[in-house]
Amino acid sequence: MMGPSFQRKSLSRSVGKPQNGSAKTAKSDTRLLDAEQFLLPTYKRRPVVMTHGRGPYVYDAAGKKYLDFLGGIAVNALGHAHTRIVKVIRREAARAIHLSNLYHNAYQGPLARKLAGWSGMDRVFFSNSGTEAIDGAMKLARLFGRHSNEVAGMAAKKHRFLALENSFHGRTFGAISVTSTEKYRLPFAPVVPGAEFVRFNDVADLEAKFDDTVCASFWKPSRAKAGSMRSANFSGIALARLPRSTALS
Repeated sequence: MMGPSFQRKSLSRSVGKPQNGSAKTAKSDTRLLDAEQFLLPTYKRRPVVMTHGRGPYVYDAAGKKYLDFLGGIAVNALGHAHTRIVKVIRREAARAIHLSNLYHNAYQGPLARKLAGWSGMDRVFFSNSGTEAIDGAMKLARLFGRHSNEVAGMAAKKHRFLALENSFHGRTFGAISVTSTEKYRLPFAPVVPGAEFVRFNDVADLEAKFDDTVCASFWKPSRAKAGSMRSANFSGIALARLPRSTALS
């Protein structure tokens, strides 16, 4: 994921020079004033109102065209207003907006089967975002690591999490607990206990911190928030060097 500073730089790489008139119009736009007064300031936004996109471009309220390096923070991988995606969304919106998990629908089961086949996993958990996926993984790891003879409500022996330094996994409470960047984590302390951070590409540090109390570890092959750093197959090297009973626990 990309931080606000990257977002500001990326979005500003527009096609054509900025117009002074459009900037003045944006600053006086009542929609911006409403956002400033009523929205929680979780992001530092540019004073621009985006109205639509087409392919790799987005357009603001003044009609200015931008080459979108951001992609909705790595969401719009196929670009904006892709004809096939628009067609499917329109068709499904006309059928039902939401049916909840209390019922089956025609697509979840077949999609889960495909994802299980592609990933080699047994089952699939659908979530709305990456940070929810991290929270779900943390819960599953704690649940799986707890032995039947351990008392519910008390910390199990296998309860610790390991993640990399300079990592970012999301903004929900569980995800910030395994996010090492202090400006995201420390304001909400105390966070979920049991998380510890490993130095990047340092297998010796991982070996020192990885034992039979670890229920899950979180690695990212490429970390955009840390400056597009790659892990040089850190996970593979670590798994090869750790004792098998520990690495696979």
